[in-house]
Amino acid sequence: MSAAWDGFDDGESSVSYQWAVISEELATSVILASGEQAEESVRCRTVPGFEGSPDILDWQTTEDTFVRVTNLMLTLDTTYYVVIRAENQAGQILFTNSDGVRILEHHLIERAIQQKKDNPRKRDNSRKSNDSRKDDKSTASSSGSSSSSSNDDDDDGLADWEIGLIAAGCALFCLLLLLLLLIGISFGKGEDKYQTTVHRNENVERI
Repeated sequence: MSAAWDGFDDGESSVSYQWAVISEELATSVILASGEQAEESVRCRTVPGFEGSPDILDWQTTEDTFVRVTNLMLTLDTTYYVVIRAENQAGQILFTNSDGVRILEHHLIERAIQQKKDNPRKRDNSRKSNDSRKDDKSTASSSGSSSSSSNDDDDDGLADWEIGLIAAGCALFCLLLLLLLLIGISFGKGEDKYQTTVHRNENVERI
């Protein structure tokens, strides 16, 4: 386990450091809430953030701002924190801590790495699915345009049908007029025959 830090220089005196490692069982809400998004008063504070002595690695003195330790007795599926104590020559002490480090089994680590590798593939697949959805939308729009065109054609066909109906009505009307004309002509010829017959009878009586 390793840790690095900075930002404790007060500009007037040298600063000495101590560091320790604790488990999640010893960490209080102060440490749990001291993430990167926390306020400066929480991340850099006057209390260590745990009660008693460190349970994993006791306080170690260092003059550097980078430390590393091995052969720690760590438990799987447990989170650990590195706590830093900085003290200047005036005796002012401030504490801060690292983000939690969780110990996982080897196959869990491999799974996490594989998931990170799969994430870009999932993003690519999601992009492809989004592109296909866009293509489907464009196809639907084209179909809508075709439907509109067919509707326009139907409207034109309806107008032609009305014109055809009017033409048929006019033709029927003309046929009726022609039929009436023929009936009138036939009726006139009948009267002429009747008059001729009458004249012949008159001629016979005179004789």
